[in-house]
Amino acid sequence: QSLKERKAGNWEKSFQQATLSKQEANNAYQEASMKNSTKGEASVTFAKGNVEGKKPAESLWKALLAMAKLLENDKIRTLSSSYAEISFIDKSKIRLSENSQAVIQRNRVDLLRNANEAKVSLEKGDAFALLSGGQGKRKFNLEVPGLETTVRSKAYWVNRDEKTTKVANYDGEIELKSKASKVTLKSNQGSSMLADGKLTAPKDLLKQPVLFAPSHEFTVYASSVTLQWEATAKASKYWLMIANDPSFKTILTQLKDITATSKKIDLEKGIYYWRVAAIDADGFPGPFSESRSFTQYNDNEPPYIGLSEPSDSSTVIEKILPVKGTTESNVKISVNGTAVTTNENSGFATEVSLQPGKNIVVVEAVDLNGNKTTIKRNVKYTVPQETFIDFILQDLPVSNGIVYAPAGMVSIRGASLPFAAIEARINPAGTLLRSTADSTGIFMLNVGLVEEAIELQCTATGLEGKTSQKTLKIVRDRKLPAISFKDDFPFNTSDENLVVIGRVENVVKLTMNGKQQDIKENGFQVVLILKEGRNTFDFEALNENGNKVNIFREVVLDTKPPELGAYSVKPSKNKNLPMLQFEVKAADTSGLKKTVKVIYELGDDMITVYLKWDEASNSYRGTAYVSNANPAEAFIRVILLEAPAATDPPRSPVEP
Repeated sequence: QSLKERKAGNWEKSFQQATLSKQEANNAYQEASMKNSTKGEASVTFAKGNVEGKKPAESLWKALLAMAKLLENDKIRTLSSSYAEISFIDKSKIRLSENSQAVIQRNRVDLLRNANEAKVSLEKGDAFALLSGGQGKRKFNLEVPGLETTVRSKAYWVNRDEKTTKVANYDGEIELKSKASKVTLKSNQGSSMLADGKLTAPKDLLKQPVLFAPSHEFTVYASSVTLQWEATAKASKYWLMIANDPSFKTILTQLKDITATSKKIDLEKGIYYWRVAAIDADGFPGPFSESRSFTQYNDNEPPYIGLSEPSDSSTVIEKILPVKGTTESNVKISVNGTAVTTNENSGFATEVSLQPGKNIVVVEAVDLNGNKTTIKRNVKYTVPQETFIDFILQDLPVSNGIVYAPAGMVSIRGASLPFAAIEARINPAGTLLRSTADSTGIFMLNVGLVEEAIELQCTATGLEGKTSQKTLKIVRDRKLPAISFKDDFPFNTSDENLVVIGRVENVVKLTMNGKQQDIKENGFQVVLILKEGRNTFDFEALNENGNKVNIFREVVLDTKPPELGAYSVKPSKNKNLPMLQFEVKAADTSGLKKTVKVIYELGDDMITVYLKWDEASNSYRGTAYVSNANPAEAFIRVILLEAPAATDPPRSPVEP
């Protein structure tokens, strides 16, 4: 604006604008000078496990989460199996391993000169320092008490225990100075400060290991992975680091005491990065190997098999059996232990040679993760044979090869070849019946017997087309056996001996509970010896043609009086309703009558009430209204229990 006024010839305004600009510049300089040593903030950019912090004025440690802020003189520590990353304004980082503790001694920012200074003191444990290569002046030191460092390196490691302090440098130079000596570490060199303050001569670190397996970006189809690397000369152990990111910021696990050149690790599904450093006999870790990644694919599901042929429990007559099905991609199929190739659609087909009789076809699928699915099919190979047909007549009334049956439906069982087709003609021009033999060769025909006699002409046709024929004669039996009793059986009785008198017709053999009884002039008499409780009798009559009839009877021997159980009379729960509630528990072998007489006393009165049998509660129940007395004073005097009479209709007795 001052130049514009000068060109216009306004010299006085030009001078005023120039003076104002000078004043504003001086003010800006003064403000920037005041900020040339501002306190900076560090951030916890990663925390795993138990990471804790403590302010200078605090006595207790508190948990630190990711992105927590750290100021000058703040302390941070990691406990067992815990890790943390601290980031500074210039993007330099310190990574604390487990069981480590550090303090932010100084963290300053000079905005005027675009400079910053940070100093961190490692009090115990070990840490990596990764310095940024950004623009601007910076000064960053990771130190330990008793040791001064001048760092011109972008990556180094510091470890401090009760006896020694170790420093390993992986880039540029680091000058170490103690009260007793001074050394300079070049790239891939290390030195120890002993208890007396002396520094050991710089020693070369071991070379970085060469990773072997798995290869980079490999996919692991298992719940665990074995990491392998080549041996490094003079290595006493190895440091394995696994992280979730390629910069190893989010460390998943660190193992520092591996003596072998491999390690099996169980991991969840995900993408992982790993690297290894060799540690020498003095405890100095060399530079880490190049990192590799792998994908963990934890597939615990067994592979799918869709087996279309053969079906289970099948019977075949061909020696060569086709086996067909489908599965998933990347699955190996075997049939009876022989590998079978799958097509582009994951289908497979092969053939199996069968032996006569039972065969087991085993189809197995194994995926890349080792999951296995096994399907077994039972197949019966029947060698082709001559067709036959026969009748199974053991359960039918047969005399001289003729079946005698009552009018109605007669079921005829037969045998032939498995799956043979059965046709049966009733008389030469009668009804045609059809059936099929099952896998065991058994078939069934239901024949309607409406004529006096029929001939059943049966033909069996095997799977190969060969036939066999047989005829069966069925005659209507008009003289069916019959049993009658002189008197009805009582439902219950108290007499241990029961005389049964009856008659039979068309009967050549009579049995009672399997024991043959004498028949005289078509009559019989049996003395039944009863046992306490229920007695069941099976009367079976058989005629000359083998037809039979069965009649079942049941008698309850009850010589004991009914048993009285618990009983009660209680006022109704409804105080506004003067009512008594009765319940009587009872039991008897032959059952009880449906009602029971109860006499109860209330005041000066003796009152009778009848209770009904309640099946749900297995007791007699009832109620009675009370007019001018206190229901609570009622009590039962008499209960009359009765078993049903022998002529009463039977019902389910109450078991004692």
